[in-house]
Amino acid sequence: MSIQKEIILRYRSAGHLRFALPAALCSAAVALLIERELHGIEGVYRVSLYRRQGKLSIRFFDTVTDVSEVAKQMQHILRKLEKEGVFEVGEAPQSKQHLKKAAITQKLRNSRLGTWAQEKYQEGKETVTALKILAKKTGGKDAPAFLQNPERTAMEFANDILVLYLIKTHWQRIMTQWLPSPWRHRYEWLAVVYMTYLWVHWRHKKD
Repeated sequence: MSIQKEIILRYRSAGHLRFALPAALCSAAVALLIERELHGIEGVYRVSLYRRQGKLSIRFFDTVTDVSEVAKQMQHILRKLEKEGVFEVGEAPQSKQHLKKAAITQKLRNSRLGTWAQEKYQEGKETVTALKILAKKTGGKDAPAFLQNPERTAMEFANDILVLYLIKTHWQRIMTQWLPSPWRHRYEWLAVVYMTYLWVHWRHKKD
């Protein structure tokens, strides 16, 4: 029986999927392989596999991808790993090599340096995804002519990077604190509105 038939969907919503996993997918090396592969799906910014509880949580930007596409990509990844024999007791030589490398990577990942690197990688991935969202919304229609006005182009680029950096830095606070309690964080929202006004005014200012 295919390993995918043992996976149970526990929860689904816009931007979030949660599954119950069989024991075969919860060993340290196999779990690391699954997480690494799932992180490669476009739009996915967080993958959490809880080995003891046998749970898998996938969070993604629903403006980049959707539930059906993430589930489809996940099935493709599991099918590929299953063909390689990763989930079997008697793995093929290639699969054993993969598991050995994954076990070493797991030890490094659990170290203090590994934890720091993982956090920075996730922050970078979220930033890249945010850039993709911004690129899709603008469509490149208002791209400045660098050769005609290099100074203005440099200023626009610096402003865009600053806005994206501020969004990335405060994203968790926005989602967990500012949105649930808008009045308590009214001064933060006033600052956001004012900065947004300045940014939009700069982007659409006539020469």
